[in-house]
Amino acid sequence: MIVAAIRATRVASALVAMSVLAAGAFGIATADAFPDRPIRMIVPYPAGGPTDILARQVAAQMSDKIGQTVVVDNRGGANGVIGTDVVAKSSPDGYTILMTGIEQHVGNIHMFKSVPYDPIKDFVPITEIDAEPLILVVSPSLPVKSVKELVELAKAKPGTLNFASSSLGSLSHLAGEKLKLMAGIDMVHVPYKGGGPAMLDVLAGNVPIYFSAIPASLPHIQAGKLRALAITSSTRNKDLPDLPTLSETPGLADYEASIKFGIWTVAKTPADRVAALNKALVAGLKAPAFVEFLAKQGGLTPVANSPEEMAARIDAIAKQLPETYKAANITPQ
Repeated sequence: MIVAAIRATRVASALVAMSVLAAGAFGIATADAFPDRPIRMIVPYPAGGPTDILARQVAAQMSDKIGQTVVVDNRGGANGVIGTDVVAKSSPDGYTILMTGIEQHVGNIHMFKSVPYDPIKDFVPITEIDAEPLILVVSPSLPVKSVKELVELAKAKPGTLNFASSSLGSLSHLAGEKLKLMAGIDMVHVPYKGGGPAMLDVLAGNVPIYFSAIPASLPHIQAGKLRALAITSSTRNKDLPDLPTLSETPGLADYEASIKFGIWTVAKTPADRVAALNKALVAGLKAPAFVEFLAKQGGLTPVANSPEEMAARIDAIAKQLPETYKAANITPQ
């Protein structure tokens, strides 16, 4: 009987150890079993746009690693402010996270006279997702086949060419303003409430020019519905080797622009929960399925870094933005 009791004790101990190891596989389950319910990922833009497309892939991989469903919640409006404010006002428990572009997140304080949160103090960085260059696309009806020809047309018809953006202050907006400044041309900016609505109007031919995220534009380029003129990275994309960079155009040698997507949660979230979210996200971003997804979007690769590294990136961008907005003559609305 004593032997049987010892064996039973050993079996029970082994089962407990196995359950502890399983719970802590990704460092997620802490003493308070975080997370024990679904996590909400706020995307401050409408469904169907490039941020939303990326967010749903990230959410799927994060769900697999963290052991709970990650639900994407689109809260578009006010250039991302509405959705971002939902996160800022949420409980600091790790169950509400924000996914958006770093430039957009930090830049809104320069876009509006009043923003109901502080983009630095009210949020905790978790990890960067990736850095995505844009593709300068035009409607096939526009009689240009290169950036050089677009610049020449804009100079011949100043103030008559419109370019779309996903929103005021977005990278698609700033990329257009940067082209205007560097090329010395006058184009009219047409902002939308997200990349999805902007793309629909460009495809319809209502606005002929758009700096678009690669995932959103690539299928339409391949189908002949859009004409790609150049990519905004400083070097050519290895998966799009025939697409020149804007910097290859005379007079635009220093041109470069890319979207840095990241994940935040609200300030005062316990450090162990931020660490758990980071570990699950990094594992998800490095998963073969997600790496393959990014590769198919035009040779993109995940960043998947630490909260500290993301904070350093935010700080660098925050220091650069005021000068960028001033050069583009963007004033708070």
